[in-house]
Amino acid sequence: YLGYTWGTTFSRLNLRNGTTSYGVFRSQHTGGAHFAMADGSVHFLSENINNELYQALSTRAGGEVVEFP
Repeated sequence: YLGYTWGTTFSRLNLRNGTTSYGVFRSQHTGGAHFAMADGSVHFLSENINNELYQALSTRAGGEVVEFP
């Protein structure tokens, strides 16, 4: 997305607003999307994920460590 930094999420996962979807991670999967993590693993995140957690996962600025089951 031209003009946006990596880790910028403006809207909920899979949100579609007409033909524009700038700043939105999305996929054609029902109920969420697959995400590639920095360690090379891939995880499916629900589109019902808590918005604060979703935004925190999209940046390293907070220094959080995330462990997936």
